[in-house]
Formats: sequence, C-alpha cells, structure tokens
Amino acid sequence: MSTDPQTYRVLWTGGLDSSFRMVQLSRHDVRVQPYYVSDDRESERFELEAIRRITDDIKAHPGTACTLLPLVVVKSREIEPDREITEAYHRLRTKFPIGSQFEWIARLTKSVDGLELCAEGEPHARGTNCVKTLGRVRTVTDCPAPYAALDRESSDPDLLKVFGRLHFPLPLFEITKLQELQLYKEWGFGSTIDKTWFCHSPVRGRPCGFCKPCAAAIHAGLDFRFGRSALFRYRFRKVYAFAKKIKAVLRRHRAVATMAGLALLLAATACRSQPPADIPGEFTFHGTAVHPAAVRALYRSTTGLIDLAEFKTGFEARQWEDQFGWWVTEFDVDLATGRTPFFAYAAFAGPVEAGAEYYVLSITFNEGEPSDVDNIILLQKSGSRLGLLRIWVEGSDCNGGIHSERMEGDEFLYARDLTPMGLL
Repeated sequence: MSTDPQTYRVLWTGGLDSSFRMVQLSRHDVRVQPYYVSDDRESERFELEAIRRITDDIKAHPGTACTLLPLVVVKSREIEPDREITEAYHRLRTKFPIGSQFEWIARLTKSVDGLELCAEGEPHARGTNCVKTLGRVRTVTDCPAPYAALDRESSDPDLLKVFGRLHFPLPLFEITKLQELQLYKEWGFGSTIDKTWFCHSPVRGRPCGFCKPCAAAIHAGLDFRFGRSALFRYRFRKVYAFAKKIKAVLRRHRAVATMAGLALLLAATACRSQPPADIPGEFTFHGTAVHPAAVRALYRSTTGLIDLAEFKTGFEARQWEDQFGWWVTEFDVDLATGRTPFFAYAAFAGPVEAGAEYYVLSITFNEGEPSDVDNIILLQKSGSRLGLLRIWVEGSDCNGGIHSERMEGDEFLYARDLTPMGLL
C-alpha cells in the first residue's frame, strides 16, 4: 500500500504516547487513520473507551484541523503469518529484549505500510532502545508532522525485517513522558491526559500498578495517575507477579480444587454445627484467612508457636485496598507520632508433608519503626497450631532488601539465592 504523505496511519492503543501523536496530528490539515489491534486482552474495553473519549476531545477542540477517519480494528489472529518476520523477530530477541507485540506489529505493516509506532524516548523504552542501538534512523521533515524511519543501508537486517516499515513520530521518539505532558497542556489538551489508558491488568476498573506498562509509567514520573492501592502494588509488584504464577498453577489443578470444594460443601451440609474447614492450599483457619494480628503475634512471640483456636483479637482484618492476597490489620493510633500502625501479609502456599502445610509470607509493618519494614517468614501450619520456622529480615539476611521475588521451577526465590522453599 502506498503512503500518502497527507495521510498518517497511527497504531492507537489509547495510551499516553499514541494519544499524544493523535493530538499532535489533530492540529494539522491532514487525514488521520487510527488502527487498533484486538486480541481479547483483559484491558481491551478500557483502551477502546479511552480512544472513544479522546476522539470526542479531539473533535470538540477548537484547534482541530485534521480529518479523523473511523478507527480500524484489526484482530491479531487475522494478521497474515510471515515466517521470515517471525524468525527475524526471534533472532532479534537474542540481541535485544523486546516484547512479543513487535512480532505481530511487523506482520501488520505488510498491509499497512508506514504505520506509526508511537515509541517515546524514555531511557527504559525497549523498542526505542532496540531501534537506536541496532539501527540508524533518518528524519523525514518534508511533511506536516515529521517522523523518523530506519535507514535501510545502515541497519541490522533483522531489525529491518521487524521495524523497517514503521514510522516513529517526532518529537515523541526523542522526548520523555513528562515532556509529553507539557506539550499536551500547551496544545490545550491537559484534561485529556487523565483519559488515556495504559494498564494491562486493571483492578476494579483502575490501573493495577504492577504490570509492565504501569511500572514504566510510575518509573517515568506519572505516579499521579495512580491511587494508593496501585502504588502499593507497584512497590510489591514482583510479589504480585509471583502471585499470578501461583494462580496459574491453581487453575491447572482446577478440577482437583473443584472436587475438594464439593467435598467440603457436602461435609458442611451434613454437619452444620461444625466450624468451617480450612481451604486446601490457602492460608486459612476455619475457612477464612488467618488474622493478620495472629501472624503479628506469632512474629513477635518468644516461643515461635501460636494456637489459632485460642487466639483472640478485637482488631479488624481486611484485604488491603481490595488487593489480591494481602490482608492487613491496623492497630490503635500512636499518640506520640499520630500514625496508625499496621501489619500486613501476603501468603504463598508451599508443600504439604505429613499433614502439615508450609507457607512463605511476605510481610510489611510499621509498628515501632521509623518507616515500613518488609520481611519474609516461613511458617508451618498443622491444624490450629502455627509455628514460625524462620525469618528473613530486610537488610541483613536479604542482602540489602527483599527484591527480585520470582519462581524458578517449584522454588520461590528472592534476593540472589535465598530459597525458603528449598530449606524444607
């Protein structure tokens, strides 16, 4: 397909960067043809809603001079395969870590030549860095809205296969997200900023804080776009990534879990006077999450043991800002500091041996501390009895901090080679 210099074809996701280009183009007497690729991802309805709202902003703006064409939605599974492009993409990944979306974007450009990929100039932007590291770009300025493209004589052959038909909008390709915000405002689109969408894993209709686009946005200085919950999840994003892997494992054993749940239901029906049973594979007592105050009591105990059946507390247990897997208790206000101390945990199931369950807990608390403390503890649960096996303290035991939480095979790893599961 030939490229009319007066027609700009933009890959529009509803995010900050691609919406920036749409706003920029709206100020020129050009035709703008936006494209959106659908793959039934979790965030799709939020992205399309962002596109709808920003389209309304562009049409209503008094400075709009462009002709905005209807959005073209392309199904990713309908993009024509191309073995050469796919093989080039995989070779390119051995040289530079880029996302899987660039493979199907490259195949899409076979039918949409000159498609604009709205890559920004952030230092951590992998696509931009890949192009600038392995290729040489030329600037096209004899048009209303300049762009960059790869120089076909001086760029890596695999890079050309994947990125060679793409255009990179200017100045977007050279500026940071904070610089984008300033231009949004200068162009009279300051209110449009909050209508953009970038999150891949929304939580209750709001950005999650732990997916890669959210982490990139926060890292770039856009933390004002996130609520307290999302910023908390960002702080513990590697733990959340681990939790998602645990959920994936549980989904693979859904049939077993369903049978276990049915057995529990039948047992409860047969004997309603009995307390609810614990939920297999979950950190529960009598069918509900173990109270954070109980974990705190165990953490601070001198014996390393606690009987959940005997434990009593008047403090409330709740999920932390409705976040998956995190439970928190807030204690009485500290009159000296005016702060409300808290203790929170997220539990990850380990193996079951001889009827005893093992759990790794990532905990955070601030009681009696000048700032939040993050530790990891290893517990054994047998019936109502909870035993503390080991504590990994932030700073000393964790080689400077709790970080790089991940799964390797069946082991939970963090901070180099410390392996709570492996100690069993």
